[in-house]
Amino acid sequence: AMTSDAQRLAYVMQDNAHTIMIQDKNGTVDSVEEEGNITYMKWLGKSNTLLYMVEKRKGQEMRLLQMAHDEPVVVYEWSSKKEKVEDVFFSPYLEFFYV
Repeated sequence: AMTSDAQRLAYVMQDNAHTIMIQDKNGTVDSVEEEGNITYMKWLGKSNTLLYMVEKRKGQEMRLLQMAHDEPVVVYEWSSKKEKVEDVFFSPYLEFFYV
């Protein structure tokens, strides 16, 4: 997933689907380890916030990861046992996102 201004790129490696790699335009790479596989990632507008999903045995967890600090910080998380996220839409006008 790439930010709309092409300043950051978030990805997982095929053989390591439980670690998010975040690279900025200067080539600096940060990583975030998870206890499950990352199944979805999307940058929310120009907020420097990454929404991502972690698939676990108990269900799915969704997290907001903010990059406005020296290192990535999870600012919000919630879980779901029955629902499965298929897409996310971020409204730049209202600063809401719809799952």
